[in-house]
Amino acid sequence: MLEPIGISEPEERVYEVLLERGSGTVDEIAKELGWSPRKVRPLLGALEMKGLATHSPERITRYLPTPADIAVEALVLKRQEEIQRARLAALRLQERATQTRRSRDAETRVVEIIIGREAQGRVFEQMQRTAREEVLGVERAPYVLQLTNMNDEQQHAMARGVRYRNVVETDALEIPGNLKRIRAHMENGEQMRIGAELPLKMVIVDRRIAILPLHLDHVGGPALLVRSSSLLDSLCHLFELIWERATPVSFGDSALPAAADHGSRQLADTELLVPLLASGLNDKAIAHELGVSARTLDRRIVEFMKTVNARTRFQAGWVAALRSKTIAGAPTGPDEHDA
Repeated sequence: MLEPIGISEPEERVYEVLLERGSGTVDEIAKELGWSPRKVRPLLGALEMKGLATHSPERITRYLPTPADIAVEALVLKRQEEIQRARLAALRLQERATQTRRSRDAETRVVEIIIGREAQGRVFEQMQRTAREEVLGVERAPYVLQLTNMNDEQQHAMARGVRYRNVVETDALEIPGNLKRIRAHMENGEQMRIGAELPLKMVIVDRRIAILPLHLDHVGGPALLVRSSSLLDSLCHLFELIWERATPVSFGDSALPAAADHGSRQLADTELLVPLLASGLNDKAIAHELGVSARTLDRRIVEFMKTVNARTRFQAGWVAALRSKTIAGAPTGPDEHDA
C-alpha cells in the first residue's frame, strides 16, 4: 500500500512488524517474519533512511518505529514536492521545445497524413481530450468509428464546458440507430443541424487543429491533419458557412396549439414527427424511426395537418415553425390564414 510513496513491499512488512511490536532487534523481527537476519538488516536501514524507524544506542541495536501518521505524512509531502518539481521541469522542457520549434518555423509540419482507422480514431480521441473551448464537426456517412450514443472523451470534454456544434448530412439520418444517437447527443447539450449533400467530413478543435478524410467514401483511407494556418482558418470559415445554411432541428418542442385537447400519445408523436419532417428524411425513414407503418405515418401526418389547419405539408411546416418561434420575428399564435 505504501509503494506510491517509495516504500517497497518487504520494507512495509518490516515496518508493520515494528509498529505491532513497538520495538525489536534484527533477530526478533527476522524470527517473526520467518526471514533471515541478513535480509532484515538492510530493510531496517532503509526504513531509517526514509524516516520510518530509529535505533537505540544499546549494545544490541533495538529499532523503534516512527508513528505511521507522522512518518507517512512526511513521505507524502516529500513526494508531492518531488512531483511539483517534476511539473516545473516539464514546463521548462516544454518552453524550450516551443522556442526551438519557433526557431525552425520553416521546418514545421502544418499538415500531416494519418493512415488507417485505428490511427485516426486515436487522433480523434486525443483531439477531444485536449479540447478546451469548442469542437466543430461536419458528419456524413460512411463512418470511420463505430456509432455510439456518446463517446467517453466527448462526455469528459462537455463536462469541462467544451461546446460541441455538429452538422449531419440528411442521408446519415437513415442509418439505423443514428437518429437515436443524435438525439442523445442533443439531450447532453450538443448543438446539431441537418444539411443536404455536405461537401466534406471534418472535425475542428479549438480552431487550432482539424482532421478530415481525403476520400469521402473510403473508410479508413488517408486523412489530413491540419494545424494552425491559413488553411485551417479557411476550414473554420467553411464550417461556419455550412452551419449557417444547415437546418436547425430540435426534439421535444411540440407545434400543437397549447389549448388543443389531444391525448398524450398524439402529442408525443407530434413532438417526434415535426423534427423528423424538418430534417429532410423520406417517409420510409420517418416511419422506421417512429416504429409505424407507412399507412399509419400518412394518417398521423394528415392528423397533424388538421390540427394546425393546414392543407399542404409545406403550410403545416410553416405554421409549426411559427408556433415554435423558430422563424425570427414571426408572430405567435397564427390562424389558418397566416400561412
